[in-house]
Amino acid sequence: MVTYYLDSGFFLTPLLNKREQSVIDKCAAWMMRVQYQEIAACTSWLTWDEVTWIAGRPSKGCPFDVRRAATAGQLLMELAGLAFLPVDEMVIRKAQELLTSSSCLRPRDSIHASSALKSAGGNLVTLDADFEKDGRLLGAFGIQVHLIR
Repeated sequence: MVTYYLDSGFFLTPLLNKREQSVIDKCAAWMMRVQYQEIAACTSWLTWDEVTWIAGRPSKGCPFDVRRAATAGQLLMELAGLAFLPVDEMVIRKAQELLTSSSCLRPRDSIHASSALKSAGGNLVTLDADFEKDGRLLGAFGIQVHLIR
């Protein structure tokens, strides 16, 4: 069975509900496939950090919403069929190599790409178009980007 690495945007899109409904529906369909273990899926613990921060982040004068952040983190951790990966030295070293070689990837994107390479055979599912901009570079590293639009 093919394993897919799901980056944080994949989980944030349904939570924030700020994209086209068709994109939200595609994310939900992938999540159902993960939950019912029709596909093997993993993500980094970095994703938990990103999801909880964005779920609870302050907006328009409101303080950080700890309860909303905690709820989002708990829901993510309870998604059946989703394996969480450590961010270890090997992941960071490859992320540094990707970051150094890239013209578009940010540090966290590089960690996601490195994690996909290490634990999902390079299969990275994302909504982030920056990955597509560096598609040739990522392909050279063995990363196949599955962009959800």
